[in-house]
Amino acid sequence: MKEVGICNRLHHSKKVSQLSQKLIQDEIKLGEIIWREIIGIAELEDAYKKLNSLVNKEEDIKLSHKNKLKKNELLKREAESIEGEADQKIKSLYKFQGDLSEELIDIKRKSQEYEAICADLRKKFINPNNEISEEIIEEIKSQYTETRQLLVKLKLKDQQARNQLEKTKGQLQEILTSTSRMNSEIMSKVSKSSKDLASNTTEFEAIQGYKEKAYMKIGAFLVQNFNSDDPSIISIKEKFKIRPSESERLQRSIQYHHILAS
Repeated sequence: MKEVGICNRLHHSKKVSQLSQKLIQDEIKLGEIIWREIIGIAELEDAYKKLNSLVNKEEDIKLSHKNKLKKNELLKREAESIEGEADQKIKSLYKFQGDLSEELIDIKRKSQEYEAICADLRKKFINPNNEISEEIIEEIKSQYTETRQLLVKLKLKDQQARNQLEKTKGQLQEILTSTSRMNSEIMSKVSKSSKDLASNTTEFEAIQGYKEKAYMKIGAFLVQNFNSDDPSIISIKEKFKIRPSESERLQRSIQYHHILAS
């Protein structure tokens, strides 16, 4: 029997808690609906001023939040643009490097061919047989000279291609370094902006809590003074068609369960 009595009391105590929470939520909802109309009620003057201040601050935070979100979006787009531009430059340089590598291979092939031709011509005019005339020897020497000149030009072209290839390596490194630096700067700004957004969210949530307390005070005041002859209260009741039945029922139920829980 003793255990049954304890269970019953716990049940009623829990019921008191549930109904009290429901009454509080109803009072908050009521306060939220009517707060702009309470300016003529002296007892609620502080609550009215507090809510006015909180609503203005809330609007400022919303505007700040909106601007920071927009700024974050622009920063992210800027980062994407930088990455896209860098990718295009890198692809272009890689293609150029590929072209230069192919050119160097072609230069090497041609140089080897000309070296072989020069070696062959040199043998002919250094060790001529008796059948070759002086005129032909001079012609061979002329061909040799021309081929050597072509080789010199190829070596110059080879050096130029190698210099360009080396230059592209520096350009690639410069693009990677500058892109990384710019992205790092942007991400730093995004990080700071994100922290500001989180701070805005925290502040916004705190304001909601303060507003709920003020709404509850207003709602509870109206419930407690429902039968007052204050013209402002009468006007609010008529304007919003407020009836006391639900609040009175909850209060009676709370009292009933509170007694049974004792």
